[in-house]
Amino acid sequence: MRFFRLLTVTVLLLACVVLGSACAGAKGGEGPQGPKGDKGADGVGVENIANNGDGTFTVTLTNGTAYTTDNFTGPRGEQGEQGAQGIQGPSGMPGIGVEWVGEWDSATLYAKYDAVGYQGSSYISKQLNNTNHLPTDANWWDLWVQKGDTGSTGATGADGEDGAPGPNMIVAAGYINGDGTMQFGYNVYGSILGGGDMYIVDFTNFTYSYLEYVTIVFAGEYHVSYGGVGQLMLWLLDNAGNPVTGPFQFIIVDVTP
Repeated sequence: MRFFRLLTVTVLLLACVVLGSACAGAKGGEGPQGPKGDKGADGVGVENIANNGDGTFTVTLTNGTAYTTDNFTGPRGEQGEQGAQGIQGPSGMPGIGVEWVGEWDSATLYAKYDAVGYQGSSYISKQLNNTNHLPTDANWWDLWVQKGDTGSTGATGADGEDGAPGPNMIVAAGYINGDGTMQFGYNVYGSILGGGDMYIVDFTNFTYSYLEYVTIVFAGEYHVSYGGVGQLMLWLLDNAGNPVTGPFQFIIVDVTP
């Protein structure tokens, strides 16, 4: 019976393929298309979210509007219970986590097992909420490392060798005009053209002596002869050895050790 049903369906399918339009005519017709609806308005989305760093956030929308949230930071939680004691150390002392926090400060709040320095020794806090208690107070601190005694004075070393002499120092300088007046000077009190053709220069802060100082004179083409103690006295001589007058410059250098 099943074979005959399958044969009947196969024959009908072949008839639809051959007839084509006859089978298609059995399909229902389509209705008219309805009008197209209007486009909906664009929605508003989130453009950016910025963390202000103080527990608030600023949300900026795509239409330019910005909103700042309330502070999301919650209240600080209560201090937790103290942890279990560490494993016992090899020397029989309890194993503790000591934290070095620097030199003792009366205004600092120290926790248990905080270590500080005080007057050369080191101490460990024995209690919580330890503030304004001197490290020498045994109720609050344990001595950790004690300052050692001052060592003996070492032997005096041998004297070092004298250093090399320093550079020569200019103690006076100046420019003297041909008439004996001073145009400028350093440590120079004044100058004149003395009797004849001798120039005399007086100083302010030292007494000049040709035995202790070197006088360097720039006098053009002239030769120079000078002498005396307490004053610089110069004669300007031409190539023939005759006294002449004219402007000159001088520098006095201290060469004493």
